[in-house]
Amino acid sequence: MRKAPILVILGGGLVGGCIGGDELETATAELSARCSASVTGSGTVDVENDYLPHVVACEHGGAPAQTLRAQAVAARSYLYYKLARGGSIGDGQSDQVYSCGREPTEAERAAVRDTAGMVLTHGGYVIAAFFVAGAYQSAPSCRGGSGGPYGWTEASYVTYNQGRSGGNVIQSRLGWVSSGNHENRGCMSQNGASCLANDGWQWPDILRFYYGEDIGIEQATGACVGDVELPQGGGGAAAEDPAETPAEEPAEEPAEEPADDPMPPGGCVPDALEPNESSSAASETGSIDGLSICEGDVDWILVSTRTGHLRIELLFDHEAGDIDVEMYSTRSPYRWVAGSYSEDDDEVIDKRLRSGSYWLRIYGYDGAQNASYSLHWSS
Repeated sequence: MRKAPILVILGGGLVGGCIGGDELETATAELSARCSASVTGSGTVDVENDYLPHVVACEHGGAPAQTLRAQAVAARSYLYYKLARGGSIGDGQSDQVYSCGREPTEAERAAVRDTAGMVLTHGGYVIAAFFVAGAYQSAPSCRGGSGGPYGWTEASYVTYNQGRSGGNVIQSRLGWVSSGNHENRGCMSQNGASCLANDGWQWPDILRFYYGEDIGIEQATGACVGDVELPQGGGGAAAEDPAETPAEEPAEEPAEEPADDPMPPGGCVPDALEPNESSSAASETGSIDGLSICEGDVDWILVSTRTGHLRIELLFDHEAGDIDVEMYSTRSPYRWVAGSYSEDDDEVIDKRLRSGSYWLRIYGYDGAQNASYSLHWSS
């Protein structure tokens, strides 16, 4: 939690952007993931598996799931900004709290995994995504208030930018307030974000509530994130580490096992579109039944529109396993476009956007599996 004002200095020339449809086009080059970071007092730390889970736990541990995701993206954005400016980041309220003696819960780690590599951008820059605890607030407005240990002190730093874009976005006093500063796009209230989440808001909308409607949500690429794909939800450290899965001795009876061994009760069978665990292997298909999300699985599917409209609907039994869907642009930079994260028996994205192709990323929330779901889509 940051309370002390921080001066944000804009470096380099300005890069113009234009808004079209529901996407922000910027001149941002493909973002390279920051897989490690120099943290004051702790040395070099793994960003996705160590630093960010601890920051989320220390800064806003125990918050609702959508708030934790918003916190993870904001914290990652601020980290990228600091590393670009000075090569390191402090550990404390002047930057972000990394070491507070609290270990991340699985929910806090899941928030980082489910937003892996995602940062907020504007005008070609990763923004300094300021956040403070702010005052306790009430739905449906989730604004104002003065309660809480920092309510009065921090209220003036928080910005409410719902419906605002471009030069109408309110910048935060925590940074350099100037129309030429693309890196200062406001400040999130953590208590306010929890208020919104408890009122049914999803994390991208929470971020836009504070940082503006035209804020870009982009995904960095690199070894710790993958080729425009998010880590496949699971527990703890990366399951695909070869050191964790040493080669087994050859089976003594390699040809005797039938290929169609029955699955155990409640088992999950890979669907007909597999393998499609990455954007580069995305399957192109129309509406289809009989899909599945098995252990460690994520489905990438390519859809397209010539009309400037897409409706995506997943149908499944939520009790059998909660699955979510996100849509990404296939044009670099590869940005999050929309998502659906309900707790119902369906997930729906209904959006007007530019004609072209889009990726769907379908995955089990917090590592959930579901042996049967249907995808229906139209444009």
